[in-house]
Amino acid sequence: MRKAKVKAAILTFLVVFGLAHGGWEKVEGIPTNKQYRKVQFIDPQHGWVVDGTYPLEHSNDSGKTWMRVLVPGYDILDFVFLDRSVGFVVGNRSINHERYDGTVYKTIDGGANWKLVFTDSSLASIRKIVFPTSSPLVGYFFAEKRGTGTRTPKIMGRTTDGGESWVLETEEMTGGENINLITDVAFCNADTGWVVGTQRTGANNTFLKTVDGGRSWEPKRYRYINGGYDPDNMSSVFFLLVK
Repeated sequence: MRKAKVKAAILTFLVVFGLAHGGWEKVEGIPTNKQYRKVQFIDPQHGWVVDGTYPLEHSNDSGKTWMRVLVPGYDILDFVFLDRSVGFVVGNRSINHERYDGTVYKTIDGGANWKLVFTDSSLASIRKIVFPTSSPLVGYFFAEKRGTGTRTPKIMGRTTDGGESWVLETEEMTGGENINLITDVAFCNADTGWVVGTQRTGANNTFLKTVDGGRSWEPKRYRYINGGYDPDNMSSVFFLLVK
């Protein structure tokens, strides 16, 4: 608890100090009463942001102004742009307001038009998407299969043609641990990647690594305490790309 309070105090100081001394400036033209979940800039001018109510916003002037990007009938849980033109959104799509299918949409014109490139009624939703290399033919998404109660198996999808087609892995992602929620994903090349999240039992964190493109996963423990390995409260992971 004390560490959390200290971290919060340091963060508050840095934000206030930055605002007071010109290190930060308020972004205008975008609602401030949203819970923004992801922001990505692919160059100093062009960026996108998505919030908890699922709309996507785009800026082409370094964030000074923002415009709504329309994705037809869609709840966006994650997105990624590979350049100014090519991008993907993942999430779920309602069918007659009764069912949600995990889906992937692709744009090749900066979000003006979107094409449905994957949908599967066995998936409740798709929550993460990554393209790990500078030549983005290989990409991955991470989804929840339909289940009962808290039993929602996690599964991975893969593309090898730049997102035009996707194939689901047949095995559930576990690495020996029952995953409840995947909170973040990072790949440093086409085969080696990590996921962080929580387990179904005990609300413990999970930290998995793959070296074979997601075909198998190994749990990683990195802190030894009280006679055993104990994962920290992790919610995000990031690695620089290795070419």
